[in-house]
Amino acid sequence: GQEVTKGVTADQQFIKAMYDELLDMMGGDSTVQNSGTMSNTPAAVLEIGSVEEPAVILLAGLQGAGKTTAAGKLALYLKDR
Repeated sequence: GQEVTKGVTADQQFIKAMYDELLDMMGGDSTVQNSGTMSNTPAAVLEIGSVEEPAVILLAGLQGAGKTTAAGKLALYLKDR
């Protein structure tokens, strides 16, 4: 439902909209303008969860991309800490 900005293709605009939405869901701020870098990515400042309020981590990827393996390795790493 958005108008495509001049000089930007529809697929580029779609990717930007998806990125902004994911950033907002994960605690970032998509309204912050940056110089093309992803410095406002919340993963860079991931907080440690607690027993009462555990940290939530979203793993997204295609089939066979290694999400389960990454989750297992992350769980082992956090358990050892």
